[in-house]
Amino acid sequence: MGPGAVITVPPASAHSYDHAGWATDLVVAGALGAILGGGPGGRAPAVVATRDEHSIPALAGGPPPPLAHLGALARSVAGGDVVVGSTAQPAVADYARAAWDALAARGALERGVHARPRCSRCGALPDASATSACAGCGSPAPPGDGEPNWFLRVAPFAEGIAAFRA
Repeated sequence: MGPGAVITVPPASAHSYDHAGWATDLVVAGALGAILGGGPGGRAPAVVATRDEHSIPALAGGPPPPLAHLGALARSVAGGDVVVGSTAQPAVADYARAAWDALAARGALERGVHARPRCSRCGALPDASATSACAGCGSPAPPGDGEPNWFLRVAPFAEGIAAFRA
């Protein structure tokens, strides 16, 4: 992974990037790559698309995510070399921190709280429709819980995103 790589947020964080979803995250990642330190042709030499499967219980407890599919989609949207990995890998986690630090330095991030139910006994994050009991351990309905998150302000990059999509 070389300089200028850009990290996408995990697909499970659909509230990021103005609730646009993870496919758009890849387009935004490509645009940010062009803006934050592009290589030949104005694009970053690498786009790193990550899935944060080690810290999202719903993904950690289930089958491995389809990373090959994510890589293919990332290549089709962002072009160029794409490294698909987990933020459980120290090199990817370090890249993620560096990318978010660079965005924070540009004033492109804001802190918010994403409220959702969390089981007070086992810590599971149940589906929003499961209200009678935790599917993981069977304890009574979990209380609402707030999870701190960073949100990307897309507006500072609107011009770059539009140019990248053109």
